[in-house]
Formats: sequence, structure tokens, C-alpha cells
Amino acid sequence: MRKSLARSATFTTRYLWCALAVFILGGLASAQPAKLGAEFQVNTYSYSGQRYPTVARDGDGDFVVLWNGPESIGAGNGVFGQRFSSAGAAVGVQFLVNTYTTGSQGRPAVAMGAAGDFVVAFMSVQDQDNYGVFARRFDANGGALGGEFQLNQYTVSAQRIPRVGRRSSGDFTAVWQSPREGGGGYGIFARRVSSAGAVQASEFQVNTYTTGTQKYPSIGMTGAGAFVVAWQSDGQEGDLGIFARRFDSSGNALATEFQVPSYITGDQAEPTVAVDADGDFVIAWHSAEDGSGAGIFARRFSSAGVALGLEFQVNTTTAGTQRFAAIAAESDGDFVVNWEDSGGLDGNIAGVFGKRFTSAGAAQGPEFQVNTYFTDDQRRPAIGMTGTGAFVVAWMSDTQDGYLFGIFGQRFAGGGATIDVDGNGVVDALTDTLLMLRYVFGFRGNTLITGAVGGGCTRCSAPDIEAYIDTLD
Repeated sequence: MRKSLARSATFTTRYLWCALAVFILGGLASAQPAKLGAEFQVNTYSYSGQRYPTVARDGDGDFVVLWNGPESIGAGNGVFGQRFSSAGAAVGVQFLVNTYTTGSQGRPAVAMGAAGDFVVAFMSVQDQDNYGVFARRFDANGGALGGEFQLNQYTVSAQRIPRVGRRSSGDFTAVWQSPREGGGGYGIFARRVSSAGAVQASEFQVNTYTTGTQKYPSIGMTGAGAFVVAWQSDGQEGDLGIFARRFDSSGNALATEFQVPSYITGDQAEPTVAVDADGDFVIAWHSAEDGSGAGIFARRFSSAGVALGLEFQVNTTTAGTQRFAAIAAESDGDFVVNWEDSGGLDGNIAGVFGKRFTSAGAAQGPEFQVNTYFTDDQRRPAIGMTGTGAFVVAWMSDTQDGYLFGIFGQRFAGGGATIDVDGNGVVDALTDTLLMLRYVFGFRGNTLITGAVGGGCTRCSAPDIEAYIDTLD
């Protein structure tokens, strides 16, 4: 669905202004990811509150957003979805994921394949003893591949907060929090499912430390199916702490669980994890470590689970509270972290912010604000990313759709949108800006690059530079 940028009026306008910004500001304006179009409303039905969005993208940049909201006036919540093209146009209409509609269904998680097929996991009261965890598969056209099916085998009390990871073959693994058999608080459990929707084994416990409560799991998975699970553990290191464990593609633990942060004073909570194509991973969470409310921190690990340095602070602005991190990584390991800021940076109670990093953990520009609507609260971001780094963020926006919270989204260009066209690590008005301007006005081949490629370039030829500019949409 990608259009040729040479024929796109939208591209011409957007990147002409970006190129001029680079020239005027010496590259500072371009250090932030470029927004593609305006923020947009995801949900069609707006009565009451729409909450807890989750988003995933396929290899072409098409994406799907899931959330929970009321099925009708006076009814309980259901899980809804809306598909979009890579250009941000709605594909089809808002659809209901769950077929069982008694009581409430909510807190969806989604994982999408390169071709656009996807699986949704969610909580539902249909196991007759509080919430259970269910899943439903969909093809690339949004067609349901059968009905929902239950993932948890232990059904006493509530199984909650599912997350899901998908491998290239379509097999997937879901994780959730559940009361442990025999009591003793919650633990983290998982189950593997084939691409055809057949469970591959019994559910299994992820955590080995079983005192207190383990909650809020997150999962990241490679294309080959190896995965890492992170969670919040109460009392294991004195306060709330973040722990993780690695597994192979057959669900076998590769080592025991390990503590993620090195800083353990106060609470560290609600982790999120992203894995790159090589299996290296990064985990982000919110922590009291920044000295003002909570802040967002992250730590990188190799595919073998070896820490690649200490944790580092993601947010630059520390006033107020930054929490509810969301993270996504592209194939080469560059990643973006988003979060909810309650420090009033946008003039209101809460806004959605983000920051982009290289695979080595170096910031690619300053933190940036995702939302452009500033009235009331913007909360609970979710992010989906292509392998080349283009991404979309979805969040809850209070009163923007006229009723409590609605779900809104914003698309961003890939490549860090630094407009470092020749790839030499420097955004330069006399090289990168000139290349962008020439491309906009139709120059190709040697006419495009002569005298406009910087020293130390990694994209030096006309075909490489033309292909790179095309990825910015």
C-alpha cells in the first residue's frame, strides 16, 4: 500500500518544510520523529469510555488498534478493533472481537504477522469464575479464523492482564497473571498456541520466586519464537521490583529469572519489553529513581540475557510523574519508548510523550510530544512499529470525542526522521537538506547526489539514497 513519494503531494509538502527546518535550525527540528498527518480518532462508537488501547503493525505498515469499550448503552464492555492502511486510512469498520457478550471483556493485547494476520488476547468473564484469558485469530483482511478460545486452564478466581507474542510462523505465546494454585498471591503464567489455534502444551508458570505477588507481565518474541517475559514482583528485593526470564521457542526456560534494574530503592513497576531480530532486548518501566514522582527507565540486554550497561533514564523532564511505558523495536534494534506524563508539560494533567534511541541506547534527539490535542488528559500509550522503524502510537484521550475517553492515534515516519539522508551521522543543511530538496523537485541519479553527499556516508549512491527517502513515508 506504500505510495511512491515522488508522486505524493503529501510528501512534497511535508518534507519540503522538514528540509527548510533543517536549513533554518541547523538540524535541531529534524531530530524528532516526523509526524505523518494529524492525530486521528480510532473508535467510531463514542458513548461512554473507550480504554486500554493496544496496536500492532505488519510488514507494509498497515496496522490494527484494539481497545475495550461498551458494546451499547447500558451494556458491559467488549473488545473492539479497527484496521488501518499504512497511510492511516480506516480499512473497513470498527469490529467486535469477542462473540461472548455477557458481562465484560477487556484489556486486549495484539500481535501481528508480516502479512497482516493477527491474534488478540483479552480478559473475559465467560469461564464463570471471574475473569479468564481468551484469544481469537484473524486473517490479513480482518476475517475471524474461528471463535475465541480459552487459554488458562486454572480457572479459580481471576486471570488478568494478558499479553501476547507472535513468531513468524504464526505460532504465539500468551502470558497473564493468575492466582497460584493453593493460594499465595498472583503469579505469571503462559501458554503456547500453534498458528492454527491449537494449544501446544499445558499452561506453565514463568516466575520461580513465589512469595508475594507477581503482576503486570510483558512479552517480547523473535521471529524464530524465542521469547522473554518481564513482570513486576512485590517484596522480592524489598519493594516492587522488575524481573524477567528467557525461554526458547519450545517454551523451555533458558535460565532462571533475573532482576532487571540495578537500582532497587523504592518501587519499580509495570515493565514493557521489546525484542529485535537478533534476540537482543530492552525492558522499560517506571521507577521512583528520578526523585520526582516516578520516571521512565530502561535497560538493554543481549540475546543471551547479559546486561548491556546499567539502566538509563528515558525522560528528560522529571517534574511530576512519568509512568506506563510502552516500547517497540525495529529489526536492527533501534527502539522508541512512549509514556504518560502527569507533570503538566502540555498545560494539562497528562500528555503522551516519547523518545527514540539507537540500538546502543543513545538518544536520537530529545523527548517529543505525541498528542496535539491538549485539553484534558491523554493517557496509556501503546506503540506498534515496522521492522524499518515507522511507528504509530495510540492512546486514551479524555473528552476529545465528546464522551469521556476515546482512542486516538498518531503516525510517525521511520528512520528516526532525522533526515540524515546520506547516513553519515550528521544532519547537514548543505548535504541532507539539499538531497531532500532535489528529490522533492524530481532530481534522480547522479543529478540528485552530485556535490550533495557528506563525508563518511553510509548511503552514498543515488539508488541507496532514493530508497532511503522512500522509507520515510
